[in-house]
Amino acid sequence: MKDSRTGWNISSLEARDLAETLKPLLQKGQSIAHILMTHPEIKYCEKTIYNYIEQGAFEQFGIKNIDLRIKVRRKISRKKGIYKPRKDKKYLKGRTYRDFENYMAQHPAASVVEMDTVYNDVSNGPFIQTFQFVTYHFMKGIFHAYKNSDAMYRGVCSIYSALGEKDFKNLFEVILTDRGSEFVCADDMEKLGCHVFYCDPMASSQKPHVENNHNLFRYVCPSGANLKKIGLQSQEDVDVIFSHVNSYKRESLMGKSPIEVFNFFHNNSNILEKLEIKEIDSESIDLTLNLIKK
Repeated sequence: MKDSRTGWNISSLEARDLAETLKPLLQKGQSIAHILMTHPEIKYCEKTIYNYIEQGAFEQFGIKNIDLRIKVRRKISRKKGIYKPRKDKKYLKGRTYRDFENYMAQHPAASVVEMDTVYNDVSNGPFIQTFQFVTYHFMKGIFHAYKNSDAMYRGVCSIYSALGEKDFKNLFEVILTDRGSEFVCADDMEKLGCHVFYCDPMASSQKPHVENNHNLFRYVCPSGANLKKIGLQSQEDVDVIFSHVNSYKRESLMGKSPIEVFNFFHNNSNILEKLEIKEIDSESIDLTLNLIKK
């Protein structure tokens, strides 16, 4: 029944109480879906709440449509630039995307990590080497001042050192990445005990998990921003960001966060501690510029 004072199927008192719950969480960049997953006492569905906000039901309580977090889109944004074939393709031998498909057909249970880099200023950085653990929707990032093959190899080595040989080989059985010049050191990476494969040219859709998860990183570090000035200055900053990103609950994970899924498969392990990723309380998750603001 519509309340005569609001014009919606919610009373003024209920609208106020709901707004008091929603407002501080929306201001931290949390989506309606995440809020509902962490507040089972809310009796309204996601669509209804979106409609109420869009129609102005909570404006008097300080919530406007502009406050809504846009849902992560499935469309993959292709990186700018024109593909330029490289003369030396020895590193691709036995490591093409077709080789990856063949390997996965023979080893369907293999743990796959999609590797990429995310940055704004190609000349001055910083550059974040990202690793998406496909099974768990979990992401780890490594801070770099330079974007070259030596830096990216050292990034993989740092994770190897943190995890130890056994855990590294278990989690990094397969690394799938693009053909960027910074990732040509496959021979060196494979000496650590993993198998490296490359997507086809200009085919970011072949590693969609890492591309999609970058959208959450971008909530904190928007495209076009000077990443150093907004506070992205160290590995510690990167770890803070991905602690919040990995604690963020997903509809695709049946209301669980990547950390919860990871812990389900690796109960009683200290892998997350080795990776410097901490679980953040649902109420404290912040996916805005304020997270790393100095």
